Amino acid sequence: MLQKSVQQQHLKTILFVFAISFMAYFQLFYKLDELTLRKWDEGKNAVSAYEMLHNNNFLVRYYEGKPDDWGFKPPLLTWHQVLSMKVFGVNEFAVRFPSALYAYFTALLIFFFFKDELKFPYAGLLASFVLLTSVGYLERHIARTGDHDSMLTFFLTLQALSFYKYLRYNRQTKYLLLFTFSLILASLTKGIAGLFLIPGFILYAAFDKKFLQIISDHRVYLCLLLFVFVIGGYYGLREADSPGYLKSVWENELLPRYIDQSEAESYAKHHKDYFYYVKNLWNKRLKPWAYILPLFLMTLFFTRTKKIKSIYLYLLLVRLTYLVIISAGTKNLWYDAPLYPIIAIIIAAGTWQLFTFIDRLPVNQLTRFSTTLAILIPIIYFPINNSKKLTFDVKEKPWQYDEQGINYFLRSKIENSEKINDLGIAYSGYHSHIRFYMNQLNDMGSHIYFTNYKKLKTPSIIIASEKENIEYIEQHYLFTKEVVAPNTAIYKIEHSLDDQ
Repeated sequence: MLQKSVQQQHLKTILFVFAISFMAYFQLFYKLDELTLRKWDEGKNAVSAYEMLHNNNFLVRYYEGKPDDWGFKPPLLTWHQVLSMKVFGVNEFAVRFPSALYAYFTALLIFFFFKDELKFPYAGLLASFVLLTSVGYLERHIARTGDHDSMLTFFLTLQALSFYKYLRYNRQTKYLLLFTFSLILASLTKGIAGLFLIPGFILYAAFDKKFLQIISDHRVYLCLLLFVFVIGGYYGLREADSPGYLKSVWENELLPRYIDQSEAESYAKHHKDYFYYVKNLWNKRLKPWAYILPLFLMTLFFTRTKKIKSIYLYLLLVRLTYLVIISAGTKNLWYDAPLYPIIAIIIAAGTWQLFTFIDRLPVNQLTRFSTTLAILIPIIYFPINNSKKLTFDVKEKPWQYDEQGINYFLRSKIENSEKINDLGIAYSGYHSHIRFYMNQLNDMGSHIYFTNYKKLKTPSIIIASEKENIEYIEQHYLFTKEVVAPNTAIYKIEHSLDDQ
């Protein structure tokens, strides 16, 4: 009888995992390669992975054939992307697959936390659903693009859940090791950002009156030594390979960047708007979950279940501490990424408490069922409908073709294995996203190069997509033109009109 019950539980777990995997396929992996690579970080990460694939230097991230002098993050994401390219080929899917995979892992992680810790597998399924339908989590730079933040979010979430279990279960070694493991991997993903939850952990340990127990645990110091050995070892090797690397990390990753005093670059956008992330979450990135989050926060606050209240207070404190840290420094839209799994857990726990309350109402079963269904249907429908433009209906926005038109043309040549001889790319913006395709075609035997649209060789053949560049070319050169993508054309330049 007991064996049959265990088998039924295993079967239920398999069905839950299948349901999450089904959701993840459509929300994370479906049409993952529909769009060409995005400008800035994704394009740069892709180029670095492509170069590592060819130069086999797994310590140093390269860009344009030399050590990257702008991106100073450790190479864990790049290693994943290189492996992905070996499996799937050199394409957008391979670049983005690690991010989508770790987003899937995060959804599974919070499900198993509910199942094993709270014995609420249905709430765990709902938490995964909340995460996988959060617009901000699916939008650029996190779950569906080739950036660091999805992987970072997984390891930070693992940190938070393993630290909670370490405190709750008498500081068991396995949870401390899991916490250390996630701390190391988070730091190898995105440097100092892997440590941003630690202040919240310290505050909760002090609040829970366990801080002194932690600092008197000799195993903590052994784990700290392991962390220093691995992370310190990596940064030491990088400095030995590229003297000055640590100074660049200090300038571009640590305090000068945080307070926007870096000598290398200004990061001042939104710096003075302290509520930048709160506004984004409320106005767009957490829609529609943001509207019901306050209700569930109150529901959990008044719960009588001690374990749920303990988890709620812990996650709320960790979340708020992280929010304070990122709100006080320089800002980027995607720095809110680690908040989504924690918010998903809070919303799911609050929803489950609400359904439990409805189930205990002194009314007939039909009324309880109808009330639950009336809440559940919009909770399922509106998030899916709100996120479908990022998943089911992925399309390039018309105004993005200024940046992406050239990429669509180059990608079509790669897909058809067509060589291009002597094509100049007249693109004046940051062009890592274009370089990814250009490098592939040049390695296939093409000859493509970047050129200044104001100093074109005559005669020559060039491609342009930016409005300003196109207007200048058409006003200053004699040419014939072929439109090859929206807002994008190939020009056969005969001579300059300025020379006449």
